[in-house]
Amino acid sequence: MKNGINYYEEYKTIQQIEKHLDNARDLVNSLPDNLQFELSKYHTIDATLLHCTRWGLQAAEDILKDWSKITAQLEKWENS
Repeated sequence: MKNGINYYEEYKTIQQIEKHLDNARDLVNSLPDNLQFELSKYHTIDATLLHCTRWGLQAAEDILKDWSKITAQLEKWENS
């Protein structure tokens, strides 16, 4: 635990990030297909708006799923 806190607020923050990334993905997907195609060429393949929203959302989902493992590791570092 971080200074006696169980990381609840931080968990809620990650949930908010997930929610915003999910909304961002929906917004990007609502753009016309031809515009999405042009946007996909705007940056390198691993740095497009489409790519970043998709994988950012995946990361947030994975973090929430593994939250107890992540906080357990933090507790180990804090207590060492």
